[in-house]
Amino acid sequence: MDRRWLRSLLLGKLSWWRLVRSLFFPFDKFANIKKISAVHCPVLFIHGTHDRTIPFWHGQALFE
Repeated sequence: MDRRWLRSLLLGKLSWWRLVRSLFFPFDKFANIKKISAVHCPVLFIHGTHDRTIPFWHGQALFE
């Protein structure tokens, strides 16, 4: 049975939920940008440009 429709429905709902969550809960749960300055050892950043969960600019901002 082809379940692609179910996957697209769920991913669509999750994207909608992320938008609603960001509007009503604009705080950063992990606050990585604030914490990265306390790291004093080499760090390897690996992040994909096609990631649907975490935008690429998050990893880029941590690197910079």
